[in-house]
Amino acid sequence: MKISIGILSGGKNKRMGSNKAFLKIKGKTFVETIVDNMKDYDEIILSVKNKEDYSFLENVKFTQDTYKDKGPISGIYEILKKSRNEWVFISGVDMPFINKDMVEYLSLFVNDDYDAIVIKEQKQPHPICAMYNKRLIPHIEKLIKEDRLKIFDVINTVNTKYVPIELSCINPKALKNINTVEEYKSIKDIPIVSFCGIKNSGKTTYIQKLIKELNKLGIRTGVLKHDGHDFEIDHEDTDTFNFRKSGANEVAIFSHSKFAFISYNEIIDEKKILDMFTDVDIIIIEGMKGSDYPKFEIIRSEHHTDLICNKKNLLGVVIDDMNIEIEDYEKFDFYDTKNMAINLQQYIENYK
Repeated sequence: MKISIGILSGGKNKRMGSNKAFLKIKGKTFVETIVDNMKDYDEIILSVKNKEDYSFLENVKFTQDTYKDKGPISGIYEILKKSRNEWVFISGVDMPFINKDMVEYLSLFVNDDYDAIVIKEQKQPHPICAMYNKRLIPHIEKLIKEDRLKIFDVINTVNTKYVPIELSCINPKALKNINTVEEYKSIKDIPIVSFCGIKNSGKTTYIQKLIKELNKLGIRTGVLKHDGHDFEIDHEDTDTFNFRKSGANEVAIFSHSKFAFISYNEIIDEKKILDMFTDVDIIIIEGMKGSDYPKFEIIRSEHHTDLICNKKNLLGVVIDDMNIEIEDYEKFDFYDTKNMAINLQQYIENYK
C-alpha cells in the first residue's frame, strides 16, 4: 500500500518565537530530520505559509492554506487534497523524533472500516500523529466552514481506530512535540569537545583559563575529566564512604545547591555521564585521546611535537610555539585562550 506523508509546518509558532521547522537537532533542522526519516515513502507533502523558505528541501511537495488562520485542521485538509494516495500519515514539524516505524505500525490497522487511524498513549489520542483517508476531505471542509476547528472534532465524528503505542516497540519519545524554548533546550544535543595530550602537557591549566574566557562570552561550560588510572573522590570515615563499604553500588549526596553521584562499576560508559549534563552550552572533556569525539591536541614543544591523539575528528592543535610546523591542522596559541573561546562560540552556533 502506498502512503503519503503530510507534515504540518504552517503554524504561528507563538510560544517558540521562531519557526520550529528550522530548529536544529544533531546538526539538521527539524523539517530536514523528518523528511529524511520519511524519504522511503511515495510522497511527502509539506503544509507551509511561505514555500520559498523551504527551497533547500528536495523531493517535497508544498501546499498552503485556502482557509486562513484556521489552525492544523486546515493544513490536514490541504494535504489530503494534494495527496495522490488514499491514505496519508500526518505529523507536526515540531515532532523531530517521529520516524517510519510509527507509519508502519499504524499501517497495520488500515482497512475500509476506518477513516482515521490514531495513535494513543496511556489512553490519550494524538491526532497529529495519525493516518487519514482522502474520503475525509468534504467532511473536514464542512467542519472548517462551521468553525469547528479542533482536530478532535474530526476524529470524534468519523470512524476512528485508536491504536495504543504501548503494544508496539516504538519509543514514546516519538510523540514528543517541541513547542517552547524550554522544551527545545531539554532535547537539543550539547556539543562535546575534548582537549587531549600527553601527561603534563598543560591540559588542566589550559582548560581552566579557557573556561574563564567562555564565561565572559556567556557560554555555560560542563567539564568531564578522564582519569587514565583510577581516582578516589570518596574519603574514609564519611557517610558516603561507609555506605559504599556496606555494599552500595551507587551513592549520592546533595545539599540545597549541589550534589555528587558516585557509581562503582567495573566498566564505566562515559556516554551515560555525558547525558547528565543538561544546563550547559558545551561539554569539555579533558583527556580521552583515543576517542572519536571532536578534539584539540595540546602540544608543549619542550616535551614533543608529534601528534599522538586519534586523528579522527581532530579539529586543531594547541601549541606553545606557533613557529613549529603542524601539517594539515589549524594551530592555536596555547597562551591565547580568548581566541579559542571565540572559535568554540562559533562552533556552538554552527552545531545548533
